[in-house]
Amino acid sequence: MGVHLQHVNAGDLITAAFMNGVVDAVNELQAEIDGLGSSAPPPPGAPVITSVDPSPDTPVNGTMTIHGANFAVPASLNTVTVDGALLNDFQPGSTDQLLIVGVPGDLSGVPGNKSLVVSTAAGGASAPFNVHFVAPTITVSGQLQVTNTSGDVGTITGGTPVLFQFHLDATALNIPEQFEIQASFENPTGGVLASAWSAATTFIGTTGTDHQVTVSPLSPVNVGIQVVPPAGDPASPPEVDLVVKAVSVHNDPASSSLPQTIHIAVGSAPPAADPSMTITLGTNNRSTVHLNAAGTGLDIRYGSTAPITIDAVMGHAGSYAFSGEITNPDTSVWQILDLPETLPFTDGQGESVQFRLTLVPTAPGAAPVDRTFTLTATRQDDDAIGNISNFLSFPIGGFTP
Repeated sequence: MGVHLQHVNAGDLITAAFMNGVVDAVNELQAEIDGLGSSAPPPPGAPVITSVDPSPDTPVNGTMTIHGANFAVPASLNTVTVDGALLNDFQPGSTDQLLIVGVPGDLSGVPGNKSLVVSTAAGGASAPFNVHFVAPTITVSGQLQVTNTSGDVGTITGGTPVLFQFHLDATALNIPEQFEIQASFENPTGGVLASAWSAATTFIGTTGTDHQVTVSPLSPVNVGIQVVPPAGDPASPPEVDLVVKAVSVHNDPASSSLPQTIHIAVGSAPPAADPSMTITLGTNNRSTVHLNAAGTGLDIRYGSTAPITIDAVMGHAGSYAFSGEITNPDTSVWQILDLPETLPFTDGQGESVQFRLTLVPTAPGAAPVDRTFTLTATRQDDDAIGNISNFLSFPIGGFTP
């Protein structure tokens, strides 16, 4: 609104009312000036942002193209910030009308709206531009290969747990992927419903109620499905088909595995070819390694190489190859020594398998070092029993003296 003051004539009295009117007018002008501050246009030559790509959602851990005007050339002369965080990963192809810059994957507060500003030494800062950042889109290609490593278990005893083991190979995938391990029971006979088989089934080596596991192209993973067969009617023993499949979280069905079908028949006794391999944590109470607080894994002293002892009992004579792998390995933190190795066993022989794990840092780092270690034993003999396999998976972590 405008400000109007009356002129005075020579000899007119300067009254208090007149002076108060002058003060009020000055205050009103100042308020109007203050109100213009937040909406004042940028100075001439200042960068202008008109749009960004991708839009309306801009993924982190990718590139963002900023369209506008008055950008500095070369691109490195621009200062680009998102809520004050500096983005300086400029890509080829930038001009005075567009900037191509990398968006870091660890940008905080994602998904969410953030204020984008471009500044130059010559033109100052642009007006803030609102951008909605989201998590990156995961593009998975290739198919997971799942192999049944349990062999043919034949006829099994009702009520006796049986572990079916599967080797997950992601060599054909382009990136690590999460898979849901699904087990269903089909074609049940003997008066036992499929739901009764499912109720007595547990998963080993997976996480969560959806039984997920992450598989990297460089690191195969072993998982297990333990089934407790119902006894059923001895006159008509139950049978069923166990169907196992690994379903890709981000690229189903293209990257999901083909289903593996295993026929289960309940009988009076295990067959002669029953794998019957037992692998358990051995005695590991030393200054460099001991059981963790939960008693389910091992903690190793930071900066040390710890001898690990595993107890193994093989139900069948043969030569067994032991190999080890670490889930989400990091060779700057963990190292496996003495594996793989091959050991001979006689029927029912128990033996301690020893190897070493090195935990490199001398103290906990910024990233956690907790991992899962899997020891796999595979029979090497080419005979009727075949290459049966079993594994032991347990958490490994670090401790300070």
